[in-house]
Amino acid sequence: MIGEGWDQMVNTLAGGTETEDGVPMDVVIVDDHDDTREVAAEVLRLQGFAVRDFARAEDALDAMESEPPRAAIIDLTLGAMSGEDLARKLRSTGTADHVALVAMTGHTSARENEERLWDCVLIKPVDPFDLARTLRDIVAQK
Repeated sequence: MIGEGWDQMVNTLAGGTETEDGVPMDVVIVDDHDDTREVAAEVLRLQGFAVRDFARAEDALDAMESEPPRAAIIDLTLGAMSGEDLARKLRSTGTADHVALVAMTGHTSARENEERLWDCVLIKPVDPFDLARTLRDIVAQK
């Protein structure tokens, strides 16, 4: 059956998505493009991550300040508050001290990361399985 093969592949790729106490790794995705956000969230959930997703930076900021995730994937081009502004606020308040901040954007100039806001910058389109691997690697380094 196709479903069984898919489940096996996802279970194989899911290794390392839990914290030391066996709880799924908490990841926040912030992207105002619904399709991008929803696909990334679903692929990460299928791989064992606990995902909270937000279309607005302001909503994500409130959520992360009250319950910081292990990693946050943030689009740079959002609404009133940009992804860079969100990262600056998280860094300035200390919320991001133990949070891996990942920029996911279509802007190739973001690779420069001059302010050192990001632990990693990914340029869209991003392979969802590479995204999961990248998250595991970055969080392990934090």
